[in-house]
Amino acid sequence: MEENVTVLPDQAEESLYSDVCQIIDGTRGRIATFLNTEVCMTNWYIGKRIKEDVLFQPASRIWKTSDKESFTEAHRSIRVRME
Repeated sequence: MEENVTVLPDQAEESLYSDVCQIIDGTRGRIATFLNTEVCMTNWYIGKRIKEDVLFQPASRIWKTSDKESFTEAHRSIRVRME
């Protein structure tokens, strides 16, 4: 069986190679942007979930009494320094 092989001139071959490299690089850039967006959104949703479930719960469910007192005292000292 005889094969038909087309030999491209050097300039056409370089142009083809350059175009394929640009296509691959563009795809890499779009993938990186997409993944970065997804990672950022994942972290945002995790933070939102923690904020809703942990920070807005009554303190008695999160901290022991001594911890609440320590937190309250620390909060007061921070406010005094900021004013």
